[in-house]
Amino acid sequence: AKIPIIGETVLGTSFDSSCGGKGANQANAAASLGLAPVAMVCRVGDDVFGQTILQNFLKIGVQVQDTSILPNVGTGVASIVVDTNSGDNSIIVTPAANHALTAADVRAAFDRMAEDPPAVVVIQLEILPESALEALKVANEVGALTILNPAPAPEDYSLDEFLPYTDVLIPNES
Repeated sequence: AKIPIIGETVLGTSFDSSCGGKGANQANAAASLGLAPVAMVCRVGDDVFGQTILQNFLKIGVQVQDTSILPNVGTGVASIVVDTNSGDNSIIVTPAANHALTAADVRAAFDRMAEDPPAVVVIQLEILPESALEALKVANEVGALTILNPAPAPEDYSLDEFLPYTDVLIPNES
């Protein structure tokens, strides 16, 4: 019913594991609405989480590239605790394979889509900042609408360099 304080243990009422993450959720939503084609440029590990998310993408109709699976690396996960009384939450994001997506990978993905470039590109910051910035820059080069969800909120750098390439900014609470 409440988020534990430091050193406290509380009993939960339920546990759920699902495919997701901001980027994956947005890709799944777009594909579910028939906004095809939808492609996800990502990296996942060769663990059960990576297998599950790729199977979910296939089922929903989200395209992913063959090189998305990284051996001996975990898939990015988030642990979310929700206070059921207030609705407040705390989230711990462990990027893992997400941080293996490089700016060069992003550029290569856009190069593969050169004949049919995306109309909309959605970026979030569970990937490396330089990869996210490259996605925004290349999306601008191809004339795509860019949407940036700057979460998790960066602590060690400014978003100032992202903003000139961002058409829509979706800030979170922090």
